[in-house]
Amino acid sequence: MIINKQFKIIKKLGSGRSHVFLAENLVNLNSLIALKILPPEADNEEVLAFVDEYSILKNLTHKNIVKCYDFGSIVHIEYINNKFPIKSNSMFFTMDFIEGINIFEYCLDKSESEIIFILSRLCKTLFYLHQSNYIYSDLKAENILISGNENPGLFLIDFGLCCNTKSAASFTKRGTAEYLAPEVLTGGTIDHRSDIYSLGVLIYKIIYKKFPFEKKDQLELFKAHINSDPDFPKTNFSSGLINAVKKMLAKDPAERFSNAMEILTELNIDIEKSYFSEWIPPKVFVVTDILSYLIKNYLFKKNTNFLVLLNSPEGSGKSRLVEEVYLNFEKIILINNGYSETGKTIWEQTLKRIYNSNFILNAVSQEIKDLIENVLCGNTKNLANDLKSIFNHISAKENFTIIFDDFNLYDEISISILLEIIPVFLVNNIKIIVTENSAYRSFGPYFHSKIVKQLNPFSENEIHNFLNKTFSPDFPIDDIYHTIIAYSNLRPGRIFHFLSALFFFGMINYRNGQIIFEPDKTILESLKEDNFHFSAAQFAGLDDEDKATSIILSAAETNLRPQWLNKILSLTPSETGKSIKKLIEKNILRQTEKAGVKFVSQNLKDYIYSQIPDKPALHLKLAAIMEQIKQNISRLEISRQYFLGGDFTNAGRLIYEEINDPVYAFAFRYRLSLLDKLLGMPLDSDLVYKIKFDKTITLFNLDDKPGCILQIDDCLNYPYSKNDILTIKKLKASCLISIGETAKARNIMDELLLECDENFEKDILIEKAVLEFECSRFKDAENLIDSLLNKNLSDYNRARLLNLKAIIYYSFYKNIEQAVLFFKNSMELYKQQNELLKYVQIKQNIGTQYFLQNNFDFALAEWTEAYKINTEIGNLDQDGLLNSNFGFFHRSKFEIDRSKKHFQNAESVFEITGNKKRLGIVKHNHLLLNIDICEYKSALKQIEQCRNIFSSLNEKNELAELYFTEIKFYSAIGLSKRLIFASEIYKELASAGNLPQYHEKNLTLTGILEDFYNEIEIDKKKVFDLCNEYFYSETVSEFIYILRFLYINLKETDDMFFYECTENPIVKEHCKVNFLDNIRIDFIKSEIMNNRQNFSEALALLENGYQKLIENNINEYTWKYTHRLAEEYLRRGNKNQAYEYIKLTRSLINHISEQFTEYDDKSAYLNEKERYSVSEQIKTWEKYFYGN
Repeated sequence: MIINKQFKIIKKLGSGRSHVFLAENLVNLNSLIALKILPPEADNEEVLAFVDEYSILKNLTHKNIVKCYDFGSIVHIEYINNKFPIKSNSMFFTMDFIEGINIFEYCLDKSESEIIFILSRLCKTLFYLHQSNYIYSDLKAENILISGNENPGLFLIDFGLCCNTKSAASFTKRGTAEYLAPEVLTGGTIDHRSDIYSLGVLIYKIIYKKFPFEKKDQLELFKAHINSDPDFPKTNFSSGLINAVKKMLAKDPAERFSNAMEILTELNIDIEKSYFSEWIPPKVFVVTDILSYLIKNYLFKKNTNFLVLLNSPEGSGKSRLVEEVYLNFEKIILINNGYSETGKTIWEQTLKRIYNSNFILNAVSQEIKDLIENVLCGNTKNLANDLKSIFNHISAKENFTIIFDDFNLYDEISISILLEIIPVFLVNNIKIIVTENSAYRSFGPYFHSKIVKQLNPFSENEIHNFLNKTFSPDFPIDDIYHTIIAYSNLRPGRIFHFLSALFFFGMINYRNGQIIFEPDKTILESLKEDNFHFSAAQFAGLDDEDKATSIILSAAETNLRPQWLNKILSLTPSETGKSIKKLIEKNILRQTEKAGVKFVSQNLKDYIYSQIPDKPALHLKLAAIMEQIKQNISRLEISRQYFLGGDFTNAGRLIYEEINDPVYAFAFRYRLSLLDKLLGMPLDSDLVYKIKFDKTITLFNLDDKPGCILQIDDCLNYPYSKNDILTIKKLKASCLISIGETAKARNIMDELLLECDENFEKDILIEKAVLEFECSRFKDAENLIDSLLNKNLSDYNRARLLNLKAIIYYSFYKNIEQAVLFFKNSMELYKQQNELLKYVQIKQNIGTQYFLQNNFDFALAEWTEAYKINTEIGNLDQDGLLNSNFGFFHRSKFEIDRSKKHFQNAESVFEITGNKKRLGIVKHNHLLLNIDICEYKSALKQIEQCRNIFSSLNEKNELAELYFTEIKFYSAIGLSKRLIFASEIYKELASAGNLPQYHEKNLTLTGILEDFYNEIEIDKKKVFDLCNEYFYSETVSEFIYILRFLYINLKETDDMFFYECTENPIVKEHCKVNFLDNIRIDFIKSEIMNNRQNFSEALALLENGYQKLIENNINEYTWKYTHRLAEEYLRRGNKNQAYEYIKLTRSLINHISEQFTEYDDKSAYLNEKERYSVSEQIKTWEKYFYGN
């Protein structure tokens, strides 16, 4: 049976509430581990106890306490046989496998001195537990294993009933019946002395080969513990040991030893000075403001589109904090640097961790599962895209939180990939917490949507809390507290290491039955002034063999497995194992399951590395050995060793191998970072030329056009081949087109066409067709395209040209049907090339063409299919664009909630990706929606946001369009001051030139609106002419706007002209799919019918329009319709109906006016000519009704 494709079950070791199995770790070959499994049917109390046990083992660091590592859920079971009781969705954690026998079996044939030697180790272990505020609660022979013969090791292995005295609200009856202390059974006060009673039972059994009380009935056994005294027959064991056992078994806890060290004193056993010097305080956690923030304001929020970045120095407690979050909250996935052993493993473990989460596995399709398997097996042509697709699917199915701990210490490929993947998570509302070590380069600037938090040093109260949780009351806590304040950095991790130093230097010790603190001011001053003082002392205390091992480890960035160290150190596995074990016991290293070993701190590693006498020689030796091993050691680590050894040729060779690995063919950001790394090496000039050329291509693929141009200009100073020069010049022309430098691009192309051969000429002409299009020379562009399409082209280039031709046909010829045909031909070619993004983009364009034709059903179908395919790709910008399209679509139909949702989704995408221009455009569309529904407070806020975005980007056209929106908005609601300001800015922008031609019409309308509000006589012919210009340019919404302005505001009376306009087929077709424009046209028609005294038709139009409006959101036309309905019903003598509409009109105007927070805006709104006139008329009517 294989669990999670990683643990091969060998046999069952034990069972209780949970089961323990011996397993082989298939990731770390030849490694045996113990796998503790809790079945899925366990109740909540058992689950909490299981998590507590893992947490306790993680918090304790003692050579006699079994170590635990990984925690998770079983989601994959591969059955070789079905003899083990293991089920899916079981929780598990892994521990060291201790090959040994229990303490009772061990002591069967041992002398008293050998037994006392083992018992002394057990007492010291219990003392460590008790002084760390833990009660073991289940001390018995089966939970104490002895391993080895010459220097036997002792291990406590089962902490399922262990509890922390500072966190447990109360202690219940727990333990094994034969070992239970009387106070546990009677409900008395339970403390560490209950363990001492159990220890007495254990030693009694070792001496007499039986328990003090042996009863068949459990109740009788309990009574004996409470009331009976055990027999102590004559024995060969010393009276000193027997008397000690008698004291341990005292019924009254006060009569027992007060701590486990007193037992050693009683037995005349010396306590080695080294005992306290190796003491490592338990890890404890103090709730801080930052944790409260994470819980209250982030983890429990339903919708978040930002990540939380914790950037703090080593020792700040950030890793401890995220571990606590991981253990105490559901659906958390923790990724940390210590979890990997190779350059690829961080991203791989991210995928594995997510895939192996029981709350995710069942939610994903078999197709995605197969893709995950292929990626993990290395069967991928485009790693970045496959990962985007996988994570896009997974995150769309289930909400969860991922924590990336020490993100900026990850390997380069993982950072590169995750920088692309994290936005995918955020868009899908997956919460992300990233921690970084502030001593290293931060990747915060790459996260566009984030909240940055700092972990502050402990306050005095938090230090007290920390010490009280770390140590029992037997410690001189106040003295230690004052020493910390005086000499230590007050960050949690630093305090932890400072405490370790106090033990190491012998300032905390045990003497005369108590723990004493004897501060050494000289050492304390050194610790305060020199960060390396403690590290130096630790290193000095190692023997030569252990120093050699630690030096080798300090020289490597990757986490070296023991089997690799055997070859590097030329040691046998046994010798390596012993050295590693000693370094762990001396608190130099800590063990991680998958990664082998790591230093306990970066500070210690840095110090040991500084002690290497000949660093280059060591690095070259390591490089040579690593390259021989090669398997699972990343090329970049081997390259790094060569680089530090001064062998730049081999260092560069390995980086180039990494760059040319097909797996990373499309990982352009990663490739760019490697190319920059190469450029930082003193390499042969020919190789430098090649690197710069490759960097040019990579920058072009990353769409960094300005960066690419700078790189090309640099490259043109070097002696490249003719073909290479032609290639980079063509790229430069393409980049210049993209940034609007068309004249420069044309010069380069003309030059290239004189120099190139026939094959290269086609590539240049394709770019020239793009250039002609960008210069609005549509006919020239089309002629070039038609000429090229008759030549032998690749399907990709043919698709490009057909796509360009389609755009020409709808933008220049207005032939949408033909444009759609060209789009479809292009799309099929892209599909054959597996260019799915291009395929999606064209599908979106086809949908847009249908939308422009008012064929909304076809538009929606195309966009929906494009969105579905894009979900497979995971392209975020395309996701944002499609959501924006959907928002615009639903706005046209006045489906407000849907429109808002899509606009918000699009905004979220562009905020996360940092695409400010598109963010501004979406916000502009969103504010138009808010204007439609009279949410003016939000609209005014969004106007400011859009202004800031477009101004910061110097996007003059977008800024001009925004100000034109403002002009129409302010004129409609009467904000004349704002109107004048917006008009002035708009005219300045338009007069500066370089804006599209349509702004000329908009400028004319701006002048008309200014004149109207300044009460200057308006030339109606000018307005009619503008109306016609908008109509013939197919800007139907603007045409209707002018039409309404003419008829209502300027009181134009040519009913026939206006009626013909409302009945125009183009207008009618437009109004079928544009809700508000239909409302506006019907309102004009009702006025025309009223003027013609066709009152029935007028009333029908008004009632129909009002009914449509009240089924949706409030709009300015709502009160216009209710006002006209009131007039119409008064004319008919229906006072009751009229009165209802009068009240409603007043209420609507007042309600909308509350949107304005500034008095001037609200006053201007209410005093606008039409609105003021209506309000005055309402007052007259109200007097009439109240008077009657």
